[in-house]
Amino acid sequence: MVFFLWLFLAEAVGFASGFSNVGTARQVHVRHAGSLRLQSLLLHPPKPAATLSASNTSQAYDSSITCMSYSGGSCSISECKAERGPTTCLQGKCICQIGFCADITGHCVEQSAKMLGDYSIKFDNAPESGDGVTRSYLGVQNGKIHSTTSSASEFKVAMDTEGYVRFESISNPGAMIRVTSTRRRGSSYVAQLAPIEELDPLDVSFQVHPQGSGYEIWHADTGVSLTSHPVYVNSNNAPESSSASNGVGVCKQKKCAGRSDVTFTPPLPSGATTHSSLQKVDAGDKVLSLYGWQFALLLICCLPCLCMSCLSPGSSDSSGS
Repeated sequence: MVFFLWLFLAEAVGFASGFSNVGTARQVHVRHAGSLRLQSLLLHPPKPAATLSASNTSQAYDSSITCMSYSGGSCSISECKAERGPTTCLQGKCICQIGFCADITGHCVEQSAKMLGDYSIKFDNAPESGDGVTRSYLGVQNGKIHSTTSSASEFKVAMDTEGYVRFESISNPGAMIRVTSTRRRGSSYVAQLAPIEELDPLDVSFQVHPQGSGYEIWHADTGVSLTSHPVYVNSNNAPESSSASNGVGVCKQKKCAGRSDVTFTPPLPSGATTHSSLQKVDAGDKVLSLYGWQFALLLICCLPCLCMSCLSPGSSDSSGS
């Protein structure tokens, strides 16, 4: 009974996590793998003709900055939704079939992003660090995003058909900049590098818009911008390597105090910058990972198990020896 209850609660938490980012486009984004035991409890919709199971295909899970394969959908407990377009279920993820690329709303389309080239990104108002050094450039150190004094081009930049841009590390091919939620050190979000296979386009889509002396790199899902921070140094006057002291962070609009102003070298083409108002991707445009009735049915199944566990004579601990 305890194992059965644990199994259902684990699944419920996994599905509920898709609704945790209130106010973002990922309100229903589900990443947690499901259990095969739950398949018998969910009445699956008819299998879309355009969807293949992992057992029926040998397609490799391939993705690139110009054609991202992961649509953001999960197929661990239900088939990929037909509205995603041609997909393949691989490793519990809805992957766009060969010849199709995932767009920012989770659809597989016959359009790829355009490679713009290699760029150096400078924070125009980077603060001085504890060792007296001003690290003005966005770079990578030990596989992690980090501010640096080097003006060398550190990132490949691509632009999708909607004008959103993506950043891939040159020194760590296949690693892209994303913004993800975190509660460590009191921060809500953190910028980091992550393998492209773990990412969907919404994770890595930014808008570049005029700001201060240059531009600002604004994340389309969370609504925060990349910003510069001082790099903390240890007692040996050497830069620390923790994620909180890497010199790169995020900030909410109007609270960045100029620290998010950046300059691109070479300059970005006009199509890669926007002069219109910034808007998060509408959650209504995203393809949902689960049908509403499936989520409701899962919760209904969990409640009786929880009640039975609470009412069980063995549910309370005895204080006797």
